Order: sequence, then C-alpha cells, then structure tokens
Amino acid sequence: MKKISFLPLFLLLTILSVNITQAETPQQYGHRGQDGIILAVRGSWDIGVGTIEGGIGYKYWISDRLVIKSFLTFGKTDTTIVYYDNGYPPEQRFREKSFSLLTGIEDHFWNRGGFSFFYGGGILFKTSSSKINYTLDFPHLPPAKTEVRSNKNIFGIQSTLGVEYFFNKRLSLSGQYQIDFSFEKESRKNILVAGKEKITTWNLGVSTSALILTIYL
Repeated sequence: MKKISFLPLFLLLTILSVNITQAETPQQYGHRGQDGIILAVRGSWDIGVGTIEGGIGYKYWISDRLVIKSFLTFGKTDTTIVYYDNGYPPEQRFREKSFSLLTGIEDHFWNRGGFSFFYGGGILFKTSSSKINYTLDFPHLPPAKTEVRSNKNIFGIQSTLGVEYFFNKRLSLSGQYQIDFSFEKESRKNILVAGKEKITTWNLGVSTSALILTIYL
C-alpha cells in the first residue's frame, strides 16, 4: 500500500497562515532558558502498514534562536508482505521491534507570529530486531515453514527542516522532514539454512516525516 504523508499539506497551510499573521503584532514565544517535553507518534500513514512509532524527549532553548534536544523512539511492526507477478515466496510475515536515540540542535532562523521555521541536525543511534516468516514449497515434499532473524545497528547523522507553531507559550506543534546519512551493520540468520550472514551498508535518503507535540514547562 502506498504511504501517505500529510506534511506537505501542513507546510503549505503554514505558509498561507504566515500571510495572515503579518498584520499581527509579533510575539516571541521561544526564548532563552525555556524547556519542554516533546512527544511524537507516527503510524502507517507515514512509515508503512502495520507499523507504529512513538517517542518522548526533551528540548532546551540555549538562546532565542538555538535549541538543543534529545529524543527516544520506540517502534513496532507486524505486517504481511504479499508479492504479485508470480513472486516467490507468495507472502511473508514481517515483525520488528526497534529503539533509537537522537541528540541534536535546531536553529530557529525565522519567526512570524506563532510560527517558527527551523533547520537542524543530530547524531542518531538505532537498534532493531526482526523476524520474517514464510513457507517454502518443494516438489514431492510437505511445505516447509522457515524464519529469518535479523539484528541491525544503525549509526548516523540526521538533518531536519520544518516549522513549529506555538498555540501559546506552553504548547506547540512541529512538522518536519528528516534526512539521514547512516552506516548500518546487520546480522542475519536463516533457521532452515546453517550459518549466518553479516551485512554492512551506507545509506543516504529521506527517512520519514514527523509530527511533534511540545509541552513547555
């Protein structure tokens, strides 16, 4: 199923709203010494059917423009992958659990009314374990169920671009794109075939978008 991201619409509405707020008296919401708790939830609308990710973190304004933040994310996937056009095997059940830690900084370079546009970067560590179950059909033999187990560690740098909207001094909502450059180490084992396979790869690309709620203290 095709993934759907509402972030482009959110950013478009934000840009249109900036024109409305131009006639208002500017008010500085983010300021030095302000801190808050950040919450985020992503689901199948953005990262795949059968997947849910959520996390909690902390952010602190070290100046009226710069913010440092740390964030813990937990994810779980349980989905069935169906192959078409005579794919083999016909379907697989994929299950994964993941944990990630991000520490980074944001530069809120432009503020208008309750809107604050920012870009940023951070260091990312992620670990995950997954299982793939499927059935193999052999001629003149009963079907054989097999499982592939995988453990993966990811080290990377994440860059972000987005906008934060302050409903008031205590509550805000942020939408952002995230682009990762990462190094992955994976260990894979098939219970039907003896031996293990180790894979290392470099990746660069759009990881996902995110919607984040911040409760300022």
